[in-house]
Amino acid sequence: MNPLAVDPNCGCFNPQTTLVLNPKAWSEPASGQWGTAAPFTSNYRWQRQPAESMSFARNFPFGKEKRFNAQFRAEFQNIFNRLFLSRPATGNQGTGGSTISAAPTTSGGVYTAGYGFINTIGGAGTQPRSGQAVLRLTF
Repeated sequence: MNPLAVDPNCGCFNPQTTLVLNPKAWSEPASGQWGTAAPFTSNYRWQRQPAESMSFARNFPFGKEKRFNAQFRAEFQNIFNRLFLSRPATGNQGTGGSTISAAPTTSGGVYTAGYGFINTIGGAGTQPRSGQAVLRLTF
């Protein structure tokens, strides 16, 4: 049974209104007991999150015998402005503090806690496109 209810890479779901983990694929061990799951599950992978950066630079030599140099450089991170989602809540750690059997919490039709919810409140998990410009003088 697939542990994910949706494909996190498809971009075809709303993370605020969709629970991404399949609760039927997991079971909770009894209180104070170890679980019986394998230490590694090969079909449980979260969203692909590539690191894409780009920079442009230009050198401008000047002065007598071109001994001085001015370099202008522009650097950008997440250049294609891809959407990165936080990991879903899986248990008693992190935001949500839920267990598999706990009912998810909603507020105005948006999930705010529960097993399998993705925290997007306050920009959690976002990595917006950013950039900086640099002027370097060498003499």
